[in-house]
Amino acid sequence: MRMDSPARWWLVALTGLLFAVGGCADSTGANTEENGNGSNGPGNPPDWEQLYREEVESLAAAFERENGQPPPSDVEFVRFIEHWEYGEVHSQCVREQGFDAQPTFDNGVTYEDVPPEQGLALHEAIYRCQVAYPVHPRYSLPWTEEMIRTLYDYYVDELVPCLIAEGYPSQEAPSWDSFLAGYNTEHQWVPYDVVSVDSEEEWQRINEVCPQSPPTEELFGTSSS
Repeated sequence: MRMDSPARWWLVALTGLLFAVGGCADSTGANTEENGNGSNGPGNPPDWEQLYREEVESLAAAFERENGQPPPSDVEFVRFIEHWEYGEVHSQCVREQGFDAQPTFDNGVTYEDVPPEQGLALHEAIYRCQVAYPVHPRYSLPWTEEMIRTLYDYYVDELVPCLIAEGYPSQEAPSWDSFLAGYNTEHQWVPYDVVSVDSEEEWQRINEVCPQSPPTEELFGTSSS
């Protein structure tokens, strides 16, 4: 069974835990001109269409590397989706093309095992869904210092106490300055690094009880188009 997830969603890059169809937080940037809604200053939003075209080029190149031929060309953009829609939207999209796909509890997708002769067709179905229903590019923009601070405060004030209450090891949080300096590097502090589970059931349970990140709207604001 194959597992897949939102192409550029930041949670994976952030925690180093699970999915991608990518991972988002590209750099800490302390890019102070960008805000949590993904805009480069008041009234000057990024060019979402250009970012989408760049993502499609990347997806097409990856498809050709993996399959030894170009991807399907008969694919049209339908709409941007929010990261939390990924599992439902993409699994439905793949099912409509004749393959079994199911959403996972953390917004990823699992695909049925297929015989080798159907492998290319499955890859084409997944590619079509990625192009038609991409995760909104705002999730792949560099994080601002304000966003990183929101994450840090969540870690210290909510996540660590929750993990301790659930029986996982206590841990000393770094200072804010140390966290900022180590963010998006091999030295980044991630509270979930102490979480070791022996079953998928426990992994799902602890993620639901102690979410790995604060609510999306606290980091990214409301959806923009």
